[in-house]
Order: sequence, then structure tokens, then C-alpha cells
Amino acid sequence: MANPPKNSTFDWEMYRYVPSLPGATLGIVVFFVPTLVLSWQWFRARNSVLVFVIIGTLSEVGGYAARVGSHYDNQAWAPFIIQGTLLLIGPLFFAATIYMMLGQTILLAGGEQVSVIRPKWYTRIFVGADIFTLVLQGLGASIMGTMKLQLAIAGEKVVIAGLSMQVATFVFFLVAAIDFQIRMEGKLSVSTPVRSTGSSDWRKMLYILYNFVARPIVTGVIFVYVHKIHHATTYC
Repeated sequence: MANPPKNSTFDWEMYRYVPSLPGATLGIVVFFVPTLVLSWQWFRARNSVLVFVIIGTLSEVGGYAARVGSHYDNQAWAPFIIQGTLLLIGPLFFAATIYMMLGQTILLAGGEQVSVIRPKWYTRIFVGADIFTLVLQGLGASIMGTMKLQLAIAGEKVVIAGLSMQVATFVFFLVAAIDFQIRMEGKLSVSTPVRSTGSSDWRKMLYILYNFVARPIVTGVIFVYVHKIHHATTYC
């Protein structure tokens, strides 16, 4: 199927360009290789956290594979909807992994008392918020896929709203992580550490978490934060 017909008040089409075949192929390789490595690690360790990352990388692989299809036919609806949906889903699972890391870090530090949110609720709240934004994005994508001229622009706006809320959720999470570190450092400076708070393991966990976020921003290779912003601007 082709793009819907245009008129003086409606100027929408799936792509205003031909998706890059080398770029899509590179995306497949970049995410497929970690999928193999992480799958092997999961089979050996049975770490449930890895499952979320694997699902995320598989989503990205599927999304870029669909973009290969769009390269050969950039007016086909199926690959357009598939790539848009899967490339939006992937970062949700990457973010879920990071959310779980903070809860585990708080338990490792014995910092339940200084945490504004109980450790078990970090994953529930932030993953729940991400799922809500994902549903919102899926709703927008489904509206865009109805091929009704009156709904196509409305669907784009719904997707943009979902992406914006997803970015806001992630920013709020970073604020919560930094707030916990400040409170925990203050507690340790005035009192005797309890449990394993004397260890620096929890700090290392936090630095790993920050590294997940900061390095992609610096290098431009992003899985979560800028990836979402990129898709938001793509749909604008």
C-alpha cells in the first residue's frame, strides 16, 4: 500500500526519505552480537535481569530488520509499523534493567531508611510508567496505521506525547538516584554504617548506573535517553 493521498491541508507520509540499508544492517549487527553474548550468559547464570536486556536487543534487531524492508519499499505499511513499534519497545526493557539496578543498589547499601521510595517500588513505579507510555505510543501507532487521513496526524501527536512522557520518567529516575546518593553519603558521614554500608560496592553500582546513562550521551551511542528523543523528533 502507498502513502495516503495529499491535499492542501494534509501532507503526511511514512517516510520522506529512503531508509539507509547500511545503517539498518549496522543496527542489526550492533544489537544481534550482544544478544548472543547475553543469551549465553543467561544460560550460564540464569540471571533474570539479563532477560530484560535480551528482549530489548531482540526488539531492536527486529526493528532494524523491518527498516531493511522499508529500504526496498518505503511506502509499505507493515515494515513501517513494525520498525516504529519495535524500536520504541527496546528502550523500555533497557530502562527496566536500570530501574532494577537502583533498587538492588539501595538494598546493598542498607539505605532503605534514607531512600524516598522503597527499593521494591522503584521498579514497579518506573517500569509501570514506561509501560503506560508504551501503551500510549502503541495506541498512537495503531491510529496512524488505520490509513484514515483524519487520524494520521492525531496518531503522530499521541506517539510524541508518549515519547515525551517516557523521557520525563527517565529524568525523574535520575533525580531519584542522585537524591539517594546524596542522602546516603550524608548518613555515612555522621553515623556508623550499618550492614554493608561500609563497603564501596553500592557506590560502584551507582557509578555503573550513571555510566549506562552518561556514556551514551557523551559518545552519541544511546540506548535509552537520547534514543527516545531521537524517535520523538522523527515523528514530529
